Amino acid sequence: MKFTHLPIEQQILWLYKRGYSRPEIIKTLNCTSWKAQSILERNGVTRNRGEAIALKGRKRRRQKRINNEYYTGIARDKAEEVLGRKLKTLEVVHHIDRKPQNNINSNLLICSSTYHKWLHCEMKRQWYKKIFGPIFRELWNKGYSPQMISKEVGLKGGITRIVLHKYLGLRRSFSEAQKLRFKRDPKSHYHLNR
Repeated sequence: MKFTHLPIEQQILWLYKRGYSRPEIIKTLNCTSWKAQSILERNGVTRNRGEAIALKGRKRRRQKRINNEYYTGIARDKAEEVLGRKLKTLEVVHHIDRKPQNNINSNLLICSSTYHKWLHCEMKRQWYKKIFGPIFRELWNKGYSPQMISKEVGLKGGITRIVLHKYLGLRRSFSEAQKLRFKRDPKSHYHLNR
């Protein structure tokens, strides 16, 4: 290693700032876990879990790009070239048209990893609303329960509930559901006025 002349504390900090995780530092420097942890805490440079995952993902992307041409790496390089600086650890390049092969400047959006995650959730929500929204609303207005809608459409019950409640904002109180169930099946055991 090229920095063995440095004290152990500086070696740990140097590796940590370059993206090494604590276990990797311990293995590389052959030091104890508590020593590495105490040095990092004393200097106030600890990463949270999300930052560590984002950093590991970035390392993996770079390795994949070396082995075979990986589109995300090309997009990052292009964004860095346009900005004139390296992208920060938690900055992500998003392809607006969702095609990773399309790396033209107008298709790339640089954002934080949290915004990128929110963006994909929102795109998924919009897709579900567009595809299943009309069908789900029609069945819901006819008095179908989420279980009946999932059987009718052929989706898993959990996904149906998420689409109904989160994406479409359709909810019924327990008493409303019981009344509708009794209208469909008068011999139901769940009638409220027993």
